[in-house]
Amino acid sequence: MCDACGANVTSDQMAMVGATSEGGRRPRQFHALCFRIWDNERHVAPEPTV
Repeated sequence: MCDACGANVTSDQMAMVGATSEGGRRPRQFHALCFRIWDNERHVAPEPTV
């Protein structure tokens, strides 16, 4: 399942899988296009303040 859009990633689709620096989380999985959108957004969005 794509972590960006929530749709299933099928075997005939290109997928991106990546590990996070957050401990205990499963690797994130995205459709290739969803990854590009997510990656662009994360570089534009300000870092959350804690």
